[in-house]
Amino acid sequence: MVSDAKRKEIDQSLENLQKEGLDLEIQTLAIAHFYQSENLNAEAIKMLENLQEKQTVGAEVYLKLGELYEVINLNSLAKEQYGKAWKTIKDKPEEMEKKAMIQMGLATTNWGAGETEKAIFWFSQAKENYAQLEMLKQVQQIEKTIEELQ
Repeated sequence: MVSDAKRKEIDQSLENLQKEGLDLEIQTLAIAHFYQSENLNAEAIKMLENLQEKQTVGAEVYLKLGELYEVINLNSLAKEQYGKAWKTIKDKPEEMEKKAMIQMGLATTNWGAGETEKAIFWFSQAKENYAQLEMLKQVQQIEKTIEELQ
């Protein structure tokens, strides 16, 4: 629950987003990000699920839903969304960073499901993408995680 003042602030922010003339998917993602920043995860999930019912969506929607489900500890639903995101983007070499983020989601949800070998596989895939992007902090964190899992 949020206070009336906070609700008015949220409503104004949402109205401003809607006035920007963004396409439906981008607008919905922006609103979902906003809801998440306000700890209104259920609202963000509902918006993204409704969008999925209306139209075909891109990897970003599946990724965001996976993240949101993971935040509220719905690991199997998160894993499912990350899987959909992966199917959408796996053949797009230009989307290396997004791929790495999805691979991290698949790694953590497999780890959470007790599937250590699959988790290590996805962590390794993400590490390769982050290394190609020269994102050394992420590479080091993943290496440490893989060591802990082995």
